[in-house]
Amino acid sequence: MRILRSSPGVALLALALALGGVGVPPAQAADGESDGRVPGTLSAAAGTTEPGTTEPGAPEPGTAAPGTAEPGTSEPGHPGTEPPGDPAPDGDPATGDPDPDPGPADPRPTEAAVPGPADPVPGAEPVAADPVAEDPAARLLGALPEALPLDGTVVVVAAEGGSAPVAGDTPAAAAPLAEEQRLIATDVGPILELPVDGLAAAAAGERVTGELVLDPAPEQQAAVATEAVAALAPEDLPAATQPEPPPTEAGTEERARNEPLPGDPTATELTADALSNDALSPDELSPDALSPDALSPEATAAVTVAALNLGGNVTIGGLVIPGSGTGSGTAPRAHTADVAFYTGGGAPSTAELTQLVRDAGDYWAGQTNGAVSGITVNAVKRVATFAGDRAARCDPKYLQRLWSDAAQQFGRSTSSYIGSARHLIVLVDDGCGALSQHSSGWGSYGTLHSGGLSWVDLGARHRAGLPLSAATGMVAHEIGHNLGLGHGKSRVCSGSATDAAVRGGAPVAPCADVEYGDPFNVMGIGAWSGGRRPPALTAAQRDALGVVPAGAIRAVRASGGATQTITLAAAGSATGVRGLRIEGDRGGTFYVEYRAMTGQDASMGLAAGRVYATGLAPGEHYTAAGVRIVKGDADSGRNADGTHRFGSTVVSVRDAQLGATGLFQTARAGRTASPWNSSVRVSVVSTSAASARVKIEFMPFVDVAASAPFATEIVWMHSSGLSTGVAAGGGARAYQPKAPVSRAAMAAFLFRRAAPSGYAAPAVSPFADVPVSHQFYREIAWMYERGISTGITQPRGKPKYLPSRPVSREAMAAFLARSEGAALSAPRSAPFQDVPANHRFAREISWMRERGISTGNALPGGQRGYAPQASVTREAMAAFLYRLDAR
Repeated sequence: MRILRSSPGVALLALALALGGVGVPPAQAADGESDGRVPGTLSAAAGTTEPGTTEPGAPEPGTAAPGTAEPGTSEPGHPGTEPPGDPAPDGDPATGDPDPDPGPADPRPTEAAVPGPADPVPGAEPVAADPVAEDPAARLLGALPEALPLDGTVVVVAAEGGSAPVAGDTPAAAAPLAEEQRLIATDVGPILELPVDGLAAAAAGERVTGELVLDPAPEQQAAVATEAVAALAPEDLPAATQPEPPPTEAGTEERARNEPLPGDPTATELTADALSNDALSPDELSPDALSPDALSPEATAAVTVAALNLGGNVTIGGLVIPGSGTGSGTAPRAHTADVAFYTGGGAPSTAELTQLVRDAGDYWAGQTNGAVSGITVNAVKRVATFAGDRAARCDPKYLQRLWSDAAQQFGRSTSSYIGSARHLIVLVDDGCGALSQHSSGWGSYGTLHSGGLSWVDLGARHRAGLPLSAATGMVAHEIGHNLGLGHGKSRVCSGSATDAAVRGGAPVAPCADVEYGDPFNVMGIGAWSGGRRPPALTAAQRDALGVVPAGAIRAVRASGGATQTITLAAAGSATGVRGLRIEGDRGGTFYVEYRAMTGQDASMGLAAGRVYATGLAPGEHYTAAGVRIVKGDADSGRNADGTHRFGSTVVSVRDAQLGATGLFQTARAGRTASPWNSSVRVSVVSTSAASARVKIEFMPFVDVAASAPFATEIVWMHSSGLSTGVAAGGGARAYQPKAPVSRAAMAAFLFRRAAPSGYAAPAVSPFADVPVSHQFYREIAWMYERGISTGITQPRGKPKYLPSRPVSREAMAAFLARSEGAALSAPRSAPFQDVPANHRFAREISWMRERGISTGNALPGGQRGYAPQASVTREAMAAFLYRLDAR
């Protein structure tokens, strides 16, 4: 659901819309008729407008409603929520009722005055009637206070939306995610959306304490009294005799509203100004009647609920108390669920609905290793409150109304589902489509044992012709948000990239994350896979929740060896090592897992020898089995109150197999992968039906990522003993790949490659500038004696070697050719555009090209250049030597 953001100039309207009509079905207006409420005032039905204005969510003539598609285009979809399949009408195919008739008009009065005395009975003696004593609503009206206490709990609803999978390999049109929504689940019952900056940073589970200032308008107070009295027993009403309220006069002493309440000094104050730009002046306030103590607790709750239901110019002020906490810990605990099914669409049986939630509970019992020991269904109630109003069942702007009504059906407040291991699950069977922003579910964030609120459209299954059991994963998905999990995404990149740095929660170019893009994850598009057995949770998310069975995930560090080969059991298995947590020196921690159609993943029904397209991004594929790299979301973590939103992202490899080319989320044998900037490389050695062998290589140099250009060649330089790098502090070594190769280092590389182990350097140095005490004297002396370098001739005395000077590319070619004893001949033509045939090193450079040691650099016009005078970088040197050794 989207947060209704507003400028200060319209904050009051935004609040009234957010509060109006909680628990009341929206009226069905037709042909421009009003909903029966007072013209020019806000309707008690949330989302309605003043006469003559366009209704929110309804398109103006000739325009498309937000979130719908233009004629002839694909509607934006919601990944991971609606299953793949051919498009179907928004109506439920099972019921043939795509556009239900408007429901009955709201029978309750919307404009009420204090009821007058009862009409006299014919033939009876007239008696003086006391309207206050005779009429309960009038008695309650006379006792209404100016403000009522209002306490509740912050609820954060996970962002949903985006692109949905479609039939075949055609990607769906992209659509933005709806924003996270912050609500207040009140202790008296309803749940409210408050579009104020004061809640922008509030975390799920934090407490709000404050007060509700009632609308002072007489007709609004009368409506509140009339609505509240219907919910009260006679003994809960105020006494029949009430003090006469003083008349309203201009200049009445100003009463403070929304004064800061005593409590936590770090609490965030929600002032009236933050909620309303149109603060009521003192003479607009109703006069003091009785203090809140004059109302019983039952009457106080009923009046509060009525005021929130009816909306109007109510104002809320108070404090957000941080760090309240919800359902922390991972000790085993049983969860319960209250399930409300709202009729009007399809009609699955109560037994089917009960089984659906039980199966979702069984899934989480398995995936949390028994930490969630199960979800007991307390009851399933079939609710007809909104049977005639499909929009009320589907449109996310009415979510608060559904949750509020559902909690009331079970005799609870919405706040009772936060921090209690109790879940309120609202189900509809409508195939809501565009009405729900193409989302098949919404859920609140929490922790492992916090419980929470969720809504699922079971009718989304109709588009693909799936049975009710196919929605098990969707119910599990929303419960997953309650447990503290974010979405299962995939990372797609252009060019040759497969990963990138993450800033502000999103990868930088050329990569982007696809929401719900993981088909092997119930928190991704895998929510519609597996029927009653959705796919196993990723290793990253299980580890983040702290529910991994002993030995199921192994930590792999460089201290265990530069190269480690490990056998992985399939992630869906119940035993064995099912994930690796790779802790490298750079690039962050990531996970390695193997997916195959065994155990928990067996019901996905993927076939070997076939490539599947995710349908979410062009060129993104997966197969029935393969090794995967999964990263925990960089911005996931523990919020101030202890709640979580642990997401995960699959990083693909580039491959071409079975007629498909592009990014593959599953890596086959022989493929190598590494996340961006990581010092660790993962190679798939082999795979079988139930396991895979993977090789983990830790890069020897802290400044060379496994995915860097020439990483293979630089690792070879280290493993072959040609380079030990330079000290980088803390015992680490660096290679400095972009630095030029010095003539001293050149001598060291060649000496280590070809010099005899017992070589003894001469007692007298052959070069004037290289004393026998020089760090690389033996190597440089060997270069001279072997005839690889004759040095730089001086006018008098010995030649110089110039050990600190960078090696030019032309000198490097000469050194390599001489070290190999190559038989050189003059080239018939220029080997490179910038190296003519008469160049002094043309023979050596031509030999470099003929042997494939150097391919040169691209020049305009398709030519190749060698840049003979340029310095040789250390990464290029590694490549030249690697190719020389492999020829």
